[in-house]
Amino acid sequence: MRLNYIVGQVSFRIEIAGEELCLLPGRGVFWGRESLLMVADWHLGKAATFRAAGIGLPDGDLDEELVRLEEMLDQTGAEELVILGDLAHARAGLSKSLVSHVADWVGSAGIRAGLVAGNHDLAAGLGRTGFPGIEWLGDKVERAPFVLQHVPGKDGAGYVFAGHLHPAVQLGEGKRGGLRAPCFWFGQHGAVLPAFGGFTGGKRIAASAGDRVFVVGGDEVIEMPV
Repeated sequence: MRLNYIVGQVSFRIEIAGEELCLLPGRGVFWGRESLLMVADWHLGKAATFRAAGIGLPDGDLDEELVRLEEMLDQTGAEELVILGDLAHARAGLSKSLVSHVADWVGSAGIRAGLVAGNHDLAAGLGRTGFPGIEWLGDKVERAPFVLQHVPGKDGAGYVFAGHLHPAVQLGEGKRGGLRAPCFWFGQHGAVLPAFGGFTGGKRIAASAGDRVFVVGGDEVIEMPV
């Protein structure tokens, strides 16, 4: 499938298990044969959760995040969106207005949307109540030759795509330790996507020989040496 590139954005094509994938600067993976866009760890309502606990924070980046999703959908023509867990951060952050806003967006986008169970989703009760407009997919989805789940791991049914770790790499040193940037991390048995949410932080990874790491830098995806 030919991608319609957005001016100023540079994605990265990679082949895994005989399938061509596109790593997008919006922090998503597009699987062309299935017309499927994957993202992980949105953590909707995280800022509101902190405010409810008495920690003063500005509103989250929901509008910016929805713009990034729209750009990836426009760029790829994806017909399906699968969130690899942790759509929500906590029950306290899921206000009626936030839920309604996201549900309206999903409806207007005209795509099939599904959620693989993440630990935060389960704690927020989404497994019982669901999220309007987004199908609850359970613990994992087997879509040969891939397995889509939240926590990284090895699975005999296929190459695993997951989230959970919020992978990042350290760029530069400096007095303040340089810049920590989100990344896609591909190993022998599975890949970990960067956290999609703008208020999620990142955990520095320890890549092994043979792994491939792709940093999200502004409007492009760049492969880094391991």
